[in-house]
Amino acid sequence: MDPAVLLDAPLVDTAALLDETESGDGDGSAESSSAATAGMDAFVLYEQGRVEQRVVHGLDRVEARRAERELQLMAQRYAVYAQSTATPMPFEQFVEYVRRLTSGQ
Repeated sequence: MDPAVLLDAPLVDTAALLDETESGDGDGSAESSSAATAGMDAFVLYEQGRVEQRVVHGLDRVEARRAERELQLMAQRYAVYAQSTATPMPFEQFVEYVRRLTSGQ
């Protein structure tokens, strides 16, 4: 959406909204009048697509993501190690070594 369209739009007149609420059919509660005095600026953005429903933080998913991040970190450490060593050990051996070192065994 073009921001100029939003800037050119007239502001909401809260006094007129309050008058309309009070002159309604008499069942206006305190909630509706307080909402009118607070102002009603809302922007609704809509994008076509599909709706997906899934559990985002399942235990298996969290553990898999943690293991993936751990492996990425080790790959970064291995890259630094491999550049600073003339004959670096294989990555799998490096991962085992770092895991033993960090687990305290």
